Amino acid sequence: MLRTACFLYMMGHRELLLFHYYSTAIIEHLVRNGVMLLEALYEPPFTDFHFEGLDGVLPDHADRVISIIKRVNENARAAA
Repeated sequence: MLRTACFLYMMGHRELLLFHYYSTAIIEHLVRNGVMLLEALYEPPFTDFHFEGLDGVLPDHADRVISIIKRVNENARAAA
């Protein structure tokens, strides 16, 4: 992960670097908790990346991210 982050930084891809860290934080949250409340995307630590949370980091893809998280939550609840 660090190698990818360094590469993106050196290549001047700030947006991709931000996406990389943000998506990693979402995955880590899901691994720790099994599910994710959508409200969490607009609270710390997710607002540490951008004050608007998901809408600030991925404005063009926020709906898709929410859809994926809803599906992950449904699958986790079905498996429980």
